[in-house]
Amino acid sequence: MTREIRGSNYVQLATVTESGEPRVRTVVMRGMLLESFKFITDSRSDKVLQLTCQPIAEMCWWFSASSEQYRFRGKIVIVDDAELRRSQWNVLSSAAKDSFLTPGSLLESNEVPKTFLMLLLEPEFVDYLRLTDNKHLQWEKNNCNWVKTEIDPSLTKMVNSRH
Repeated sequence: MTREIRGSNYVQLATVTESGEPRVRTVVMRGMLLESFKFITDSRSDKVLQLTCQPIAEMCWWFSASSEQYRFRGKIVIVDDAELRRSQWNVLSSAAKDSFLTPGSLLESNEVPKTFLMLLLEPEFVDYLRLTDNKHLQWEKNNCNWVKTEIDPSLTKMVNSRH
């Protein structure tokens, strides 16, 4: 992720509704915390209810310059640690902070609104695809170890051609 490339931190995040319907939206990935991807969200958003009911999500990250796609699937944790939330809040622009306020509300300078949430996606599965040569790899977390599988593109084409 680099700030020199506009939009390089925009990713798609998919969740599932209570009734099992998929929902996908573009969100801003705010960096990493240990091995987890960081996001922020408003507690009033639909994804919070979806993640409370089904705390699993998939993130898709596309790199147009190299024609590479990564998909990360795993558990989502809603961070309740006040210090982590405050440190993320403090790096937001004023405009971003304003989006978490309700009309007429005022905040003390160090106060983090209850509507401000920080989410962590803890990957358990990674799917990598490079379209220039159809290189396709997958990693799955098994306890604390990652197991890598190389997908044969010719087998993928055969399976896909049957549909």
